[in-house]
Amino acid sequence: MKRFLLIIVAAIGVTLAFSCSKEPAKQDNPGLPKISNELIITANTSSTRTELGAGNSVLWVDDDVLYVFDQDGTGVAFDMVSNNGSSASFETSEWTGKTPVYASCSQAGNDASCNASGVLTVKLSPEQSIHAANTYGKNASASVGKITDNVGTYTIDEMKNVSGLLKFSLKSNEVASIVISAVGSETMAGFVDVDYAKVAADNVNFWTETPAKSHSSSITLTPSDDALENNAFKAGSYYVSLLPQTYASGLLFTLKNKSGDTIGTQTIGATGGVTITRSKIKETEGFLNSIDMLPASFTVDIVFNDRPFGDYPAQGDQDPGTGEEYVYNYPYTYMGMDKTEPLTFTIGRGYHKTSEVYDGYYRYLLIDYASPAKGKYAMRFNKAWGWVLTPAIAGRTLKSVTVSIASTGTKQWKVRSLVNGGDLSDYSAAATTTELNTHTVSFVKGDVAPFTSYYVWFGSQNTDVVSISLEYAKELPES
Repeated sequence: MKRFLLIIVAAIGVTLAFSCSKEPAKQDNPGLPKISNELIITANTSSTRTELGAGNSVLWVDDDVLYVFDQDGTGVAFDMVSNNGSSASFETSEWTGKTPVYASCSQAGNDASCNASGVLTVKLSPEQSIHAANTYGKNASASVGKITDNVGTYTIDEMKNVSGLLKFSLKSNEVASIVISAVGSETMAGFVDVDYAKVAADNVNFWTETPAKSHSSSITLTPSDDALENNAFKAGSYYVSLLPQTYASGLLFTLKNKSGDTIGTQTIGATGGVTITRSKIKETEGFLNSIDMLPASFTVDIVFNDRPFGDYPAQGDQDPGTGEEYVYNYPYTYMGMDKTEPLTFTIGRGYHKTSEVYDGYYRYLLIDYASPAKGKYAMRFNKAWGWVLTPAIAGRTLKSVTVSIASTGTKQWKVRSLVNGGDLSDYSAAATTTELNTHTVSFVKGDVAPFTSYYVWFGSQNTDVVSISLEYAKELPES
């Protein structure tokens, strides 16, 4: 029996390539004269299908199925018979016997089609299951190709992707599913008609909705296999595959927990929209790279009587200059859930300005003198110029610093820039036996930078700090 070989070279040459998985639909066409009823297609791809590694490479997956269409538009499903990743063979024993012209790979199943003009019907799934971090769904791709006859050897120069990818990251594992919706109700997935000639010409208007077939303006993502942790997405980066176009009003991400309850929403591109380009990856900026569950404005209260940082190192072990880091788990409530945010503080011991020797220390001190804080613990800096470095928090700016000191002598403290050492404030006062020395320094827009740490310096010896309160906000007042 004469066998015809189709070689598909999917040398994508761009950031990603897709293939597809579906149940094969066998078609008999006994009325057509057949060149052969057996046809083998060997498909090569330069790049990982659902695992985007170095160079965003794409490999065939064992359950991929290829639809091949002849000159009359009759389509036959080819099953994979061998696969070494970059090259795979597909085979059918039910070929029509006519010249193969186009091919597609998608979730269209029996609804895959192609007309004489090279318009192919494919489906991009609106329900995408992601099996590992740094991947997209195995069922989340669609591609098309044109077959040429090279003296009896049929070749597809490359399978061309229909969709683009949007990359996002999750920093926690409580998100069990994600619904991504087009705010402007644009079609994100479903059945579409793809004009191959326009794809080949890089015409962005290459697809239209397939009449009388299902479409969706949202895509649901769920984890499986190695992407799962406690029945939710593991922390990490993931991709959603969606139809290329400009989503003019942006994309709304709705995050849900294992019970199906909404635990957060966020819109990207509300101003300016989101443009997805065919066969390209777009990364989210500042959104799901770190899911922002913190309140817009909040205050972190460090009360030293509560020993928020645990035990301090012995005086002789305290680092002379760079200080020691301590993590405080700030508690807050998000969408009815109790959560904590780890915040890193750094504390440095006192510095003798004249001798330039770090000869101080800090420790917990039980206040035994007349003071409203008597009987409670404070943090004592025994020498001048001990300091606390405030946490830098993504998406937030330090709005104010409030310090309460129990020491009855005049004590100085200031907020100082980490970058140039410049003083942003300078305050001196004394507590009394009935009133703590409490003072607040507030900032307006332009005084301080977002996502930046600042020093709180204590310029006097034997300064007993009862508490430090740090207020953070997304936006500072103009004045």
